[in-house]
Amino acid sequence: MIKVTCLGAAGSVTGSCFLVESVHGHKVLVDCGLFQGGRQMEERNWRDWDFNPSQIDMLFLTHAHIDHSGRIPKLVKDGFKGKIITSPPTAQLCEIMLLDAAHIQEMDAQWQTRKNRRRPSGRAVKPLYTVEDAQASLKHLYPVEHDEIIAGEPAGVSFRVKPDPFSRIGNDSNTVDLDREMMKLTQNQILYEASSQMIQSKIEGIKNAIRSIG
Repeated sequence: MIKVTCLGAAGSVTGSCFLVESVHGHKVLVDCGLFQGGRQMEERNWRDWDFNPSQIDMLFLTHAHIDHSGRIPKLVKDGFKGKIITSPPTAQLCEIMLLDAAHIQEMDAQWQTRKNRRRPSGRAVKPLYTVEDAQASLKHLYPVEHDEIIAGEPAGVSFRVKPDPFSRIGNDSNTVDLDREMMKLTQNQILYEASSQMIQSKIEGIKNAIRSIG
């Protein structure tokens, strides 16, 4: 029997995160997204994890939206050492989006620190994670092709990314095989459409936009 605990995107539409546990103690995380919205919602990003990151065997990332991937650098900083299984286009996009998210975290912390120091008792504010943390998390990305079955560690955990033939926009239907019990995770939205070629074009467009800003 598989136990699934919803740790985000419940009562809200951001912070997607699911803990999947098997009867043999294997633990897999599905997504690790950033909570976004008002101050009260974003404060949830700073809370202690509902699990020990070092005890998570693998992370299965459905797509690159920040509300699905945005806390990955914090997860790695706090002790996660496993692989992040995802599709190649999602891995490519994360290389851009997580570094950009880290830069925003650093800038927000600097702004809040300057604001606080206008008061005599003002304190420095640390970012949720840094660009260095984001760079470290990218080393855990492990892209797999459609229908490629990845056997994980410990034994009994495997993953497969499958294209959804009934989707209008090329959603992926992601399957986690935990101790031979199947759990199917279908996302209604995914960042890429139809083909890797289209994604590559979008990635190049984003890179060019960043270069023009710089």
